[in-house]
Amino acid sequence: MPISNKNGCKEFKESNFDEAGSEQIFHTDVYLVSTVLMLDRGQCTFVEKVRNAQKIGVKFVVIADNILEESEDLIMTDSSGNGETITISSMMIRKKDAELIEKSIADKNKVIVKIDLEFAHNGNGKVDIDFWFSELFTYPERQMKDIEDYLSKLSSVINFKPHVLTHSCEYCSKLI
Repeated sequence: MPISNKNGCKEFKESNFDEAGSEQIFHTDVYLVSTVLMLDRGQCTFVEKVRNAQKIGVKFVVIADNILEESEDLIMTDSSGNGETITISSMMIRKKDAELIEKSIADKNKVIVKIDLEFAHNGNGKVDIDFWFSELFTYPERQMKDIEDYLSKLSSVINFKPHVLTHSCEYCSKLI
C-alpha cells in the first residue's frame, strides 16, 4: 500500500511508498515476485488507478471500497473507454476487508494475498472467460444489462460462459 497517492490517481514515485514497499516495487526482480498493490477507491477512474500501477510493474491491483456496501453488487467498469492498454488484472474488495488488511500491515504483520486467476486462450484468437456465481447471489437487472452490453461489444474476442455454483445443505433443507 502506498503511504501517499493512496487512491493511485497520479503516477507513482518511490516516495509514495515506505522503504519496504519501495524496495519491493522498484528494486526487486519482477520475474521473482508478483506485486499486488491495494489502492483506495475514488477520485479517478479504475482504469487510471490500474494503469498507474501497471507502469511501475505491479501485477495485480486490489481496489479497497471506501463505502460500506456489498461490493459484490458493483462492477468495475472502463467508464473512460481507455482501458484497452491495461494488461494486468484488478478486483474490488469490501471496505471492512480492506480495513482488516490495512490494520495487519500497520501492525507489521505479513499479509499474504492469494489470487487464483485463470485465463485460457483456446487457439482461435479468443479468451475464454468462465463466470461463476452462486444461485444465492442475485444480480440486479441493471447489472445484468451492463454485463450484456459488455459481452455484445467483446464477443469478437471472448467466449463468455456463465456457471451457477450449486450446493446442498442437509441442515438448511431441514429448516424449510
